Amino acid sequence: MANLFPITLKNGETIFKIIKIGGLQGNTAKLDMSIRMVKINNKYIVTLTKNYNITENGTLAMSTWKYEVDRNNIKLVGSNEQGNLVRIIK
Repeated sequence: MANLFPITLKNGETIFKIIKIGGLQGNTAKLDMSIRMVKINNKYIVTLTKNYNITENGTLAMSTWKYEVDRNNIKLVGSNEQGNLVRIIK
């Protein structure tokens, strides 16, 4: 799956795109992409989210990545990747 995260998203904004997720029936999903930034002291906490708006076996197909960003560094401080669930929906 190609990198679908946009490079022009602004803080607090959510955009969406209808994407094909496969299967014989040409299944699609509404992919929401968002970014949230919070300033804490001299650092920012940046959270990127990809939400496929699909639940498989009670689990939402959504991935998040949280980064700590300052003037000199970008550090991944947490992630939860469930977006791969769309691959099993056929």
